[in-house]
Amino acid sequence: MAKEKIYTKTALKREFGLTNKCLAYLPPADKIWYGRYKSQRYPAWSESLIQDFLAQDEVKLLLVLATKRRAKRQQAAQKAVATKTNALLAELADIKVQIVRLPEKKIKALNPSKFR
Repeated sequence: MAKEKIYTKTALKREFGLTNKCLAYLPPADKIWYGRYKSQRYPAWSESLIQDFLAQDEVKLLLVLATKRRAKRQQAAQKAVATKTNALLAELADIKVQIVRLPEKKIKALNPSKFR
């Protein structure tokens, strides 16, 4: 017999992309999920209850809006990273590094203790 799949709030957010606003429409939990220790108890929902929940019109609308917002935020974040990277590369291009090679005798004279 296969184990019935149960979902916690964290699992719902990860697997279905639900937001806190969507979770406000969740029906009361019908299961309890135990964490690593017996004292850790979390509300959980059965798979059939979640399928009914996801079929609601309000939840569908909120998921569509969340997807649109997520895409906009992701584009803005990518643009911010590109801007910061370009600014850093411009700063690095302006840095002039000049390496002067000193003769070994001069190096030994500067710090004789390291060469003994």
